[in-house]
Amino acid sequence: MSITKTNTRMMEGFETGTWTAGITVGSGSVTLDNSYKTGLYQKIGNVVFINLHLRASAVSSPSGFVEITGLPFSTPNDFNYRFSLGCCTHFGMTNMDASDVIMPHISSNADYISIFTQNGDNITSSIGNRFTATSEIYITGSYMV
Repeated sequence: MSITKTNTRMMEGFETGTWTAGITVGSGSVTLDNSYKTGLYQKIGNVVFINLHLRASAVSSPSGFVEITGLPFSTPNDFNYRFSLGCCTHFGMTNMDASDVIMPHISSNADYISIFTQNGDNITSSIGNRFTATSEIYITGSYMV
């Protein structure tokens, strides 16, 4: 997996660029489509705004946790720096319907996004088995560094 960060414009306290996402699952694998794993970021001061459209191209018995890797900046090693990202649209996920919500989360001291699902009062982090070779996820949000 290659993780890159390319700065396209920098001014004092302001930076924009792209980042290359990867995906890690508890076991098995999910391969990302090369055309759908480049995210955009904008850093203003200590706040990073991200936008990402991921598309799987192949799966091999994925299960367990799911992490989207390669964020352009890590969060500090402080429990005050944990963030739930905004709306996360999904398509092509197995055993998910309109009442299932994907919840992206960034922990403290992390440069990856953990993916959870919520349905009513139930939250689970074991969603790797829901990925198919046509799954797509859109993630937009911000976090502090």
